Amino acid sequence: MNMKELFSKKQPDKEKQIGEIIPEPYQYSEDSSKDKVYCLISLTCMHCVDLLPYLNNFASSYSGELYLLCNCTSEEMTDLIQYFDYKFKLIQVTEEDIFQNLGIKQTPYAMHLSNQFEVLNESIVYNDDDMRRLVGER
Repeated sequence: MNMKELFSKKQPDKEKQIGEIIPEPYQYSEDSSKDKVYCLISLTCMHCVDLLPYLNNFASSYSGELYLLCNCTSEEMTDLIQYFDYKFKLIQVTEEDIFQNLGIKQTPYAMHLSNQFEVLNESIVYNDDDMRRLVGER
């Protein structure tokens, strides 16, 4: 990414709202009966990189499905899975997917979704405690 791209990010036309349904191309699920958490990160974001070690702690106690949506290369995704021993799904997305199509203004960001992909809650997250608060766990 060059400096022009970095500083000229277009803001989303519309932010996601509580109760809104996530667009179909982004409806990832292995178990349609479970709620989901989408954690959206950019590897160019220091707070996002700092969040990575916390995700296994959250995933091990969360009863729903966790998906990490990351603007990374296939090689970076493989490296993340191997280094952190992630058992949850990583999805490769573009910055346009994150900032325009999903309406996110800042990363690291997480969305708690119902099993029907309705936005139940959303927040900037920095650690597993923030993720637990997002889904109503303490």
